[in-house]
Amino acid sequence: MLAILLTILLCTGADPEVDTVAVCPPRFLPALNQWISYRESQGHRVRVIPAISSAADIQQMIRDTARNGQLRYVLLAGDADPRAAADDDVRRRCVSTHYAAAKVNVRWGSEPHIATDNGYADLDGDQLPDVAVGRLPATGPAELTAMVERIIAYERDRTAGPWQRRVNLVAGAGGFGAVLDGMLEFVTRQFLTDGIPPGYATTMTYGSWRSPYCPDPRGFEDTVLARLNEGSLFWVYLGHSQITCLEPVHVAERDYEVFSNDSVARLRRTGGAPVALFLSCYTGAFDAAQDCLAERLVRSPHGPIAALGGSRVTMPYAMAVMGSALMEEYFVFQQPTLGDLVLQAKRRVMEPGSDAGDRPSLRHWLDTIAHAVYASEDQLREERLEHLLLFNLLGDPLTALRYPSEVNLTVPEEVVAGEIVTVTGESEIGGIVTVELVYPRGRMRCDQPRRTQPPVTLAEFGSFNRVYFDANEQRWSSVQVSCEPGPFRVELPIPREVYGRCHIRVFVADAEAHALGAVPILVHATEPAAVRIAQSPASERPR
Repeated sequence: MLAILLTILLCTGADPEVDTVAVCPPRFLPALNQWISYRESQGHRVRVIPAISSAADIQQMIRDTARNGQLRYVLLAGDADPRAAADDDVRRRCVSTHYAAAKVNVRWGSEPHIATDNGYADLDGDQLPDVAVGRLPATGPAELTAMVERIIAYERDRTAGPWQRRVNLVAGAGGFGAVLDGMLEFVTRQFLTDGIPPGYATTMTYGSWRSPYCPDPRGFEDTVLARLNEGSLFWVYLGHSQITCLEPVHVAERDYEVFSNDSVARLRRTGGAPVALFLSCYTGAFDAAQDCLAERLVRSPHGPIAALGGSRVTMPYAMAVMGSALMEEYFVFQQPTLGDLVLQAKRRVMEPGSDAGDRPSLRHWLDTIAHAVYASEDQLREERLEHLLLFNLLGDPLTALRYPSEVNLTVPEEVVAGEIVTVTGESEIGGIVTVELVYPRGRMRCDQPRRTQPPVTLAEFGSFNRVYFDANEQRWSSVQVSCEPGPFRVELPIPREVYGRCHIRVFVADAEAHALGAVPILVHATEPAAVRIAQSPASERPR
């Protein structure tokens, strides 16, 4: 113990170059040393603060460190168990969190106080985060060691694969009321169509038996597990939830499990670990006596590398604004780390909405709907501000994010169904090139049955999975070739049954990197008078 305390004292000395603070219980320090050595080998300077003080005292020590003008990241390594106040054994494995008075979400039935780590990121007391903060909710040294090893392996593994272009979304059936449910459905559609560049592949799993995106309700949990197990860049949930589970699927008089703490033990992930985003209530209640779902997931060896979720009741409008900002920080601004992504998204949430381009932005529509339905501009700002407190990152804020390089494509602007289109492109990496013709998201390759009554018979239940997989299959044709870095040329058949606006999508993967590209193409049933060649516009390219 004396050696550990000496190490802490050495680490906590004044250092004008410190850019990272790590807060952990003294008994966790040996387990954290691997993380400290790894981050310092990357050029970071780490100060360790022992978690033996109150949240207010730790906050002050962080602010004192930040006076050097270099501080960027804060890692909290330990649980936030409410039993710590009365149990010394529990307290010795915890890092205290802050509690802020709830002002807006109490009108939706929430508790009067919000558990939040945002106070550690707020250096000047204005409630806006100034540095990136994340928590590894370990309950013991062995658990912390396992989490650190996963993070390091995640960053060092350069193996490219299809999971890096995949975004899996799961949506609940709502229940906020017709207008607010409509807002959530609108946001979900925008996530799929405008929020994610066309070079990425998406899936939707929707907990409403009326939707073609609903798998067999009897195996809904199995489908959600399969989407987590296949690996993805992001795994996003929108809907209702509780501390330990997502809202079940309601069919007639029965409820079917979607995902819960018990489901985590069944994870057997084969693809890359996603970042999990819960746009829902309570799944990020890291201060609860029982593990919240986000905690259980990030502790699992097969779970997400990090999770972001609400610690109390969240509200559709601000939650949707937050989700939109997070996607924008990744796909548009390409933040270098997970902590930077969350930090900048939170700050963007508090900026006034603005439009870009020739049509209203998603933020514009969210502000307009919420203002018209239930809140003034000041109330909307208060709601957004409260969500800075509600959403907390369970993960390492220094986790490096990877981005694809860009594939420049040239394809005909228009083509006739039944023909073969020549796709030429240039990629700075070589490897396996996958070229696909896909429908835009939200458009299905064939008409799906309209369900007006819940399923009753085995045959009715049995038809769900076929419809679900058809609805999620946007590809009409696909060709794979090998290429060296530089130019490539692929002949892609256009099936006769295709028509209308589509995308040509390209994915290139070698042993350590990947690249994406996508361009629009219009497919005619009859030959047009002229076929024009178009360079891929910047607005259609992944950034």
